[in-house]
Amino acid sequence: MSSQAIAYQGDTPVAARQDQLDAWIVQSTGQGGYATEGPCPACGHHTAQTVSPQAPIEAESTAEALPPERRTTRQFRCACPVEHPARPSAATTGCGRWWLAAVEPWGDGAGPGAGWRLSAQVDPLVGRAAAELSAAAAVELSSARAVAEKWLPGLAALYGLFAIAGTVAGKDAVAHLSTGARVAVFLVFAAGTLLAALSIAAGYRAAFGWLRVGKGDDVGTDEKLLAWYQAKRNQAVGSIGARLRTALLTALGSLVCLIVALGIVWLGPAGTP
Repeated sequence: MSSQAIAYQGDTPVAARQDQLDAWIVQSTGQGGYATEGPCPACGHHTAQTVSPQAPIEAESTAEALPPERRTTRQFRCACPVEHPARPSAATTGCGRWWLAAVEPWGDGAGPGAGWRLSAQVDPLVGRAAAELSAAAAVELSSARAVAEKWLPGLAALYGLFAIAGTVAGKDAVAHLSTGARVAVFLVFAAGTLLAALSIAAGYRAAFGWLRVGKGDDVGTDEKLLAWYQAKRNQAVGSIGARLRTALLTALGSLVCLIVALGIVWLGPAGTP
């Protein structure tokens, strides 16, 4: 059978037809979850997948039981045990294809699998949310990340400025100042260095930060899945913007501290001989 297997294609979407999904068996596992199994729409080999009502999958579900009229859309991936040509060693199962389908009520409750079925009719927005649910919980919103990345060289340059200022405001440079002025230079310079470090940290978190949204959230229906999807995107963009604002404000504060410290060095009161 493996000699007839199609070539492996990693992370490749396929459009499942209803006649292909009609061969699948869908059984409720209770608490909004489902156990599904049937032939892969691409390679035709038997595969199975559990539909969890939570994001990400938890060991024990706390979601409420679903009303029978609800639909649950998910991304399904082939996990057949058949060896497919060109499959990389890191992939131990499947032909690499995935498809979208929705669990929906079906039948009169008689016979194996009756009561639920997989439907090929998937709302586009719900489909995007289902694909996002199957991705890593950490969201990388490329457009927002790219904006934050552009600020990193400038933020990193702050340390260079403080290195130069440290030379200018060294021990010899403040030797002529009064004790109070030297203490003020130290405190202001230390505050500026701390703000510079916070600015760089916030900038890197904005550019490369890892946001986990919705761990354990109930996504047992398409309505709840869409709410999770919107919250995830809004919180991701909002957190990047907040971190970038923090980076810019702390950068400005560090520059102010640097200017104040240099001002004290140049204009501060001289010590008593």
